[in-house]
Amino acid sequence: MSMFKKIISIVLSVVLCFSASIMCSATGGLEKELIDENIITLSDISYAKETIFTNLEAILINTPEALGFNSQEVSEISLGEGFTISNVTGNTVSEVKDIMYFPIISDNNVIALITLIKYNGELSASIGKDFAKSLSSYLQNTQTSFSLFAFNQNIYAIDTNSHIEGIFNSKEVSNDVDEIISNISFSKVSKSNNTLSCSLFENASIIDLKTNNVELQQARSYKFLDYPIVFQGSLPVCWAATVAAMVMHEIKSMPELTATEVCDAINHSYTGGSAQDIIRALKYYLPSIYAPTYYSRAMTKAEVQTIINNIDPACMLSHDVNSSNRHATSLCGYSISGSTFNIRIMDSAYECFKFSTYSSAHGFRFAFGNTQYEWDSTVRLLYNL
Repeated sequence: MSMFKKIISIVLSVVLCFSASIMCSATGGLEKELIDENIITLSDISYAKETIFTNLEAILINTPEALGFNSQEVSEISLGEGFTISNVTGNTVSEVKDIMYFPIISDNNVIALITLIKYNGELSASIGKDFAKSLSSYLQNTQTSFSLFAFNQNIYAIDTNSHIEGIFNSKEVSNDVDEIISNISFSKVSKSNNTLSCSLFENASIIDLKTNNVELQQARSYKFLDYPIVFQGSLPVCWAATVAAMVMHEIKSMPELTATEVCDAINHSYTGGSAQDIIRALKYYLPSIYAPTYYSRAMTKAEVQTIINNIDPACMLSHDVNSSNRHATSLCGYSISGSTFNIRIMDSAYECFKFSTYSSAHGFRFAFGNTQYEWDSTVRLLYNL
């Protein structure tokens, strides 16, 4: 099987259940969608490919360094079919219909992912490496179709033989996890995930981004900080990794700083931290002229531009819209193309930069695994004058 065919047979689900929600009008034969406003439909996908995706693709092609690539790596890229990640709780498998991933392919490898999310009827998307490298590595070593599912913030692959392998965060399937998901089978996940067999994907189209019918727009305004990436590893210390990156950006002479070293510096365990922990750690490392300040809200578009134009990063605090989980990322750039405003973040969990669209109506959201996170508060670097 060719690599392209393998990529398309991934799981890469076309989500056939969406088609059941589209019906013809009795007059004029126009399509009318009768569906939940948080479910991504086929028409949503078509619209996103022609508009939102094109804007993100332009960032990748025109400024690849902002996403951690060089120009040669993105000289010939294609867009694969979308897929979803099912959610597993115990031995129950549920569909996730508000998030879809689309692989960007170069030289028979998945190098990045475009993520499409839907909230209250509005679409937004992001682009970044995310778990693309691990997914591509798995593809190189599998000979069968498979589906992806998330369990305890880890992403796993399950093939037609019900063999399970870690894709993101947890590479190994530990005994306790294996026991919990022992009753999960490929048929359960693929049924929920609407995974189709390989043969049905053989003729699926690969879209060459550079020959897309929609012209790639050069951003009319953008600024990206020269910013470090700090990996949090498998520990829940995203806040500390974000602090480490902010400190190294501000103090160029600072030796490489890790998330665990930040925790150690303020005598904090290797667990989740609060905004006050972030401020305490920033004050520990930064000179007294800095005044780390907490805002109980996300920044506006104008404030984002001001922060980045002043060559300062900020810590973005976001919440899982489905649970009490929280995640910290670094604000480190923006890009404006037409009416679209994209924010560049450093995500310590995925160990990458990514761009995500900022909605005037619903603020800033991005996907992590199979759930949406919403930016709700901020720690800014102000100054004592």
